[in-house]
Order: sequence, then structure tokens, then C-alpha cells
Amino acid sequence: DALVARLKDPNLSSFERSQIIDALARAGRVDAVIAMMKEAATAEPNNPDRTVDVALALLSKLRNGKVSQMAQATLGMAADKALDQALALDNEHWDARFNKAISLSFWPPVMGKQPEAISHFETLIEQQGRGAPQPHHAQTHLWLGNLYQQSGKSEMAQQTWAAGLALFPDSDELQKRLNQ
Repeated sequence: DALVARLKDPNLSSFERSQIIDALARAGRVDAVIAMMKEAATAEPNNPDRTVDVALALLSKLRNGKVSQMAQATLGMAADKALDQALALDNEHWDARFNKAISLSFWPPVMGKQPEAISHFETLIEQQGRGAPQPHHAQTHLWLGNLYQQSGKSEMAQQTWAAGLALFPDSDELQKRLNQ
């Protein structure tokens, strides 16, 4: 109950919210969280944060629940739709675009979602460049470089990781990727 109460804190970061949702999912309460998030999104239909919360809850169930392959596809598509709705409300909503790119990168290769994931990460890097660097923005460079590497574009991967490290010199993850 304390975790559910914390989810109502408007000052939580997306990462913190995701961690709490995951903890509730592991405790078998993810369906209640999904219902709560959907209710909040219905109450605030023009708030992209609430729609992202729905997606985070659905993705948590996908990651933490024991669900059939059919349910996995349904959850993935529902989360994708929620993130699209959030981006329709605010095309520069960092959490929506980042989670969309992450989730697309986990789709099976046969679905061909990797180029779309790359495009979302590239858009994020462009959008991030218009503002002050935030520590969590290093993850965009890391994930985009990883996708480039998986696509056989090693030089682009190295350039992306190096550009990220120039902005975020304290990122151990980016440093490790460059030193491989």
C-alpha cells in the first residue's frame, strides 16, 4: 500500500515510477496498478505523463508476469499504443519517446521494429541537444549505439558512444562500450 501511495507522487521520475511498478508486479499486484493507471489517464486525458504510466504498467506486466505469447503480443501492442498517445499529446515527451524506443528494440527481429527504434533514439538525441544535458540522457546514446552495433554499423556505434561520453564523461556504461 505504501508503494501504491508513492505512485501518486507527481515528483517521481519515470525511472522511479517504473521501479515501483515493477516491485508491485513482482508482488502480484500489476493488474491493480494497470487499472489504477488507466483510471488516472482517463481522469487526465490530456496529460501525457498519465498515458506513459499506463504503458509502464503494461510493460512491467510483460517483463515480470508469466504471460502467454499471445498475451505478450497484446501487452506489447497496448503499451506501444499508449506511448503513441503520449507522443501525440507531446511530441517531445522524453519518457514517452525513450520507452517507445526501448520497447521497440525488444520486438522480435522478424517484426522489423529495429529501424523504428533507431529513429526514435536519433530523434531523442536531437531533442536532447536543444536543452541542458540530463544524466539520464546518457542512456539514449548507449541504447542507440547498441542498436547500431547490432545492425552491423560498428563505426556509427562508436561515434554515438563517443558523442555520449563527451556529454556524459561520468558514464561508466558508455566508457565500457568504447573500450570493448
